[in-house]
Amino acid sequence: MNYPPIPHLLSTGLLVGSNLQAETCFEIFARHGSTMESLQCAENAYFANTNDFSVFIDLANAASGPFAASHNGLTIFGTGDEARPASLLAPFSASTNLNTLSDAAGITKMQVVHTGNVSSRVRNIDFQTATFESKSRVAFRPIKTGSPGASIPLTIQLAGTFFLQDNASGGSTGACVAGTEYQVVRSSGATPSFTGALDLDLAIDPAPNLFGDLTDTTTVTPDGPGRFRLAVSHTTTFNVTEGELMAVDSATNGNIFTDGFESGDPSIWSAATSVPFVFTINSSDPGVRFEMIPEPPPSGGNNFAQIVDWRQTDRTGDNVTFHLEWLSEVQVNYAIDFSRDGQTWTTLTGNESVSSQGARTSRLLEIDIDGEPNALIRVRKL
Repeated sequence: MNYPPIPHLLSTGLLVGSNLQAETCFEIFARHGSTMESLQCAENAYFANTNDFSVFIDLANAASGPFAASHNGLTIFGTGDEARPASLLAPFSASTNLNTLSDAAGITKMQVVHTGNVSSRVRNIDFQTATFESKSRVAFRPIKTGSPGASIPLTIQLAGTFFLQDNASGGSTGACVAGTEYQVVRSSGATPSFTGALDLDLAIDPAPNLFGDLTDTTTVTPDGPGRFRLAVSHTTTFNVTEGELMAVDSATNGNIFTDGFESGDPSIWSAATSVPFVFTINSSDPGVRFEMIPEPPPSGGNNFAQIVDWRQTDRTGDNVTFHLEWLSEVQVNYAIDFSRDGQTWTTLTGNESVSSQGARTSRLLEIDIDGEPNALIRVRKL
């Protein structure tokens, strides 16, 4: 299920090239340190070994960018012992995407969308685990014109649904685990946080276990043999100071483990965000706007369509596939332009005249970003 994107009044989309890196999100954020700039990261990891360690596999990789990151976990595998095991099922992925809602006065709402998927059957090996994780930092200042230093109410809302599956039937053992969290980062004052985890291991308990803040914020619904959906909803409101520099860090993850093996065992373990986890940041004060750091791409004017969704869906080297969606008019054609500096624009081949699909039009774009993570895209009315 795709979470409907929040419309925003940006007509230029940042193609966050999600630099693929041989490091983890933990390492990327550690390198980022206390820097008050927005950062998104998505990661997948796989580990497997035999009891005598004659086979030992430890693979991980991450993608990052200021406004979005998407990682295809199937790309971390190589050849030989490090080849993708037949037990690991597609999709194996993670992503995070920062969207905004704006009006003529500025940004009124920020929303971070986390997704992830991991599923596996039993492998003829003693132990295996596979993981997805998405991490985000949204850095900003709440601004209210004419009210410097005023107290401003800030609201953080968390909503999303995990899917867990443990339908072991042939004697193999395994479990699936997931979690989500956020932390407000500021120099003084209230710093609300939320941390929770859950697991499903039917060899021990007949239903998922909930831990931390998920205990009182999660609704558990059975969804077939060994399958559960866990809907999370949480809201907190607190006061901040107008103009102060602050950030909201958030993360979502899922893991599956299998231990032991049986030939022909059809069991599947899964952990996924069946409804993406969405962290929404806004204010109940209608006069408040948000200054993001770094700033999102500027609007292109009335001759350009309003982009409502852009995200990376796949990547091979510098060749990146993006999903692009914009608000469109009936019987109007559009051209899709590309720029590396925001000054010189070229129309993407095959996108010189895209027919409207009605109120919204979407397009998959394959672009060679050539190592440039800050390339721009716009949709131009013809």
